[in-house]
Amino acid sequence: MLTLSYEYAGPFYGDRACVIKNKKIGYIDFDGSKVIDIIWDEVNCGKQSWKHENGRYISQSEPWAVRKDEKWGYINRDGKIIIPLQFDHASLFDNNRARIKIDNKWGYINISGDLVIEPVYDDIGIFKCIGKKGNKSYYSALVKKYGKFGFINEDGKYITKPLISISNYKFSFIYSHTSNISILYIYFHAIKYNKVIISV
Repeated sequence: MLTLSYEYAGPFYGDRACVIKNKKIGYIDFDGSKVIDIIWDEVNCGKQSWKHENGRYISQSEPWAVRKDEKWGYINRDGKIIIPLQFDHASLFDNNRARIKIDNKWGYINISGDLVIEPVYDDIGIFKCIGKKGNKSYYSALVKKYGKFGFINEDGKYITKPLISISNYKFSFIYSHTSNISILYIYFHAIKYNKVIISV
C-alpha cells in the first residue's frame, strides 16, 4: 500500500500515474517510486494512450510537452529532457510536427527539436492529410497571418496564401488548440488554381 502523500494522485495509464505535490506535477510507477520528478508546472501527455511492447508500456504520445516557470520543452516517459525548455508554448507532436510559440509567433519543429517552419504566424493548426499519390501522403495546415487564413504544406510553402476572410466562408467546426483565441479549420476536398474548395 502506498503511504506517500500528494495533493492529487491520478489513475494509472500504462505504468504511470500523475501526482501533484506543492502545486508541482510528476509521475510515479506502481511501487510509488518517482519516475518523473515532481517539478513541472504543466505536463501535456495527450490522451494518455499507451501500448504494451517488449514487456513495458510505451506512451504513444511521446515526447510529452512540459512547462517549468515560463518556458516549454519536451521530455520522454522517464522524465529526461529531450528538447530543452525554450518555447513560450508548445503542443504535442502530430504527424511528426509540433507547434511552438516564440516571441508571440507560431511555427513548427520536428521530433529532433529543429525548427522546420519558422515562427512567423499569428496562429496555426495541426497538419492534416489532404490526399495520397501512390505511397506518399500529402499534408497541409491552416495558418493565420495579418488577420487572414491560408494553407501551407509540410515545407512551409503556401498552397493558398492568407487571403481567406472569416466572413466569406462557412466552416466545418471551430477548435482552439494553439492559443486563447479560437482558430478555424476548413475541411476541404481539394485545392486547385489557388482556390479552396470546402465541404460545408
